[in-house]
Amino acid sequence: MTKHSETSFKKGRKKAQRTLFMLPDGRSVFGPPHARSYSILPDGRIVFCLARPEANDEYFETGIKKGRGLAKRSLDLIEAMRVAAEAARPITGRGVGYKLFAAKLIPSMADNEMQRVYRLLKVAREQGDIPWEWDDEN
Repeated sequence: MTKHSETSFKKGRKKAQRTLFMLPDGRSVFGPPHARSYSILPDGRIVFCLARPEANDEYFETGIKKGRGLAKRSLDLIEAMRVAAEAARPITGRGVGYKLFAAKLIPSMADNEMQRVYRLLKVAREQGDIPWEWDDEN
């Protein structure tokens, strides 16, 4: 496996560094900046293994929007949402936001903060961390 790194530029702005891997069949493929190795799945997709210590078991796959997972801050906020929603069920997304703001876990009730709360609330519900039955907006 041959591995190279490059930094690309676009319109005068520095883009993220990418890692170039040379595949055994002679093709080359760019991976995420912290990729340390790759595997080729039976269906032909390429999976990259990250080199960051906190992400040893996380993978990026080509063609699938998976990402690197949630940050610790987001995971902590989801846990606080679960506790607040369980104590006050049923509760709306805005109600969860009020609880987080009152506990000083979000800095304000501004639109950008509430959009983050709604997004993480949706993620938590889809993952099963917060049951949909606790939602008062049904």
